Amino acid sequence: MQRFMAPVCERIVQEGFIVKSGFNLKNSVERWGPPEERERCAWYVVNDKEGLPLCTLVLQVYHSHAAFHIPRPPRLFTLEATDRQDIIQALSQASVRVRWDLPQQRLPDAPSNREGIAHRWEYAADVTVRDCLAPGRDASLSNWYLDESFSLWGRHGWELVNIINVDSGIVAFFKRPSSA
Repeated sequence: MQRFMAPVCERIVQEGFIVKSGFNLKNSVERWGPPEERERCAWYVVNDKEGLPLCTLVLQVYHSHAAFHIPRPPRLFTLEATDRQDIIQALSQASVRVRWDLPQQRLPDAPSNREGIAHRWEYAADVTVRDCLAPGRDASLSNWYLDESFSLWGRHGWELVNIINVDSGIVAFFKRPSSA
């Protein structure tokens, strides 16, 4: 992330704006997707010459926790929010992060050793389903956000087992044959 953002931040500074380059874990959120296609959003607040915040630049990176693999190219987008809590709130809405109007670029899949194994199961949970149920920027509800979220799991062999409603939100449970 640092190497990707260094030239971007350098260019912003050359244009007379103030932005801190480098990766700060506290200025990022990672909580979406299956282990093979985890989504992390890191943000960089852009300030004017006087130090007043103008907007936030967000770097969206998909990566695998199961293999050394980047399943999608990174994406940059901006938010009007500049306060940490407002940024987190905005990123918690699937309609902000997931673009139905852009082609979904995929890089080749990582090698898998899962074929033919169905004796044991592995399980995972997704606590971000509620993010997909919030109205979009245009105040409309769309099943497209749920389709996108669940298709990420399905494309890596995860099967939706159950969804439960709890006080803090909605939890989706998945399973798939284990490779171990």
